[in-house]
Amino acid sequence: MNYEKVRSEYYLRRWQYYEKARHDLTPREYEDAQVFFHAFRNLNSESKDLLTALYYYSEEYSDLNKRGYYRTVKPVKSARLADEYDLTPRQIGEKVREAKAELKIELQKMLMEVKGSFILSLNETLYLLDFKHKGMPNEQYIIGREVEARVFHQAELSHEEEMKLVLKGFKKIPVN
Repeated sequence: MNYEKVRSEYYLRRWQYYEKARHDLTPREYEDAQVFFHAFRNLNSESKDLLTALYYYSEEYSDLNKRGYYRTVKPVKSARLADEYDLTPRQIGEKVREAKAELKIELQKMLMEVKGSFILSLNETLYLLDFKHKGMPNEQYIIGREVEARVFHQAELSHEEEMKLVLKGFKKIPVN
């Protein structure tokens, strides 16, 4: 699974569920909760406060499961949050987008640590398939589609090799 397109919204909507149903979570939900809480802990305090006000204090529940827990919540309306923060709805929307983007980056870092495998993306459509003449001065890269991308493991590339690829525009994307 490619985590480049990980959605912070997915985790935020389930935040209350992760806490309330902590003893009844499936193994997958438990892993998701761990990733979310570790990533959330790394956010700056302004982002934490904003996302907490938007999702954690929401009382609009949805998606009742068979164990009697509501799995998701709908976020608090931007207008209500804007009044709370004394900002316009447009300004609060921008701050929320920034906070979600910051959370997305932290989630990707956590998933990278948990999963340990990754692919290298040159942009959203080109991925590293293999090397030609690896380690030689005339080293070349074979690139192609995402489905053909080579899956690397953390120990496979040295730090120097990884930095060289990053400087050439490649980006690490965690995979399952």
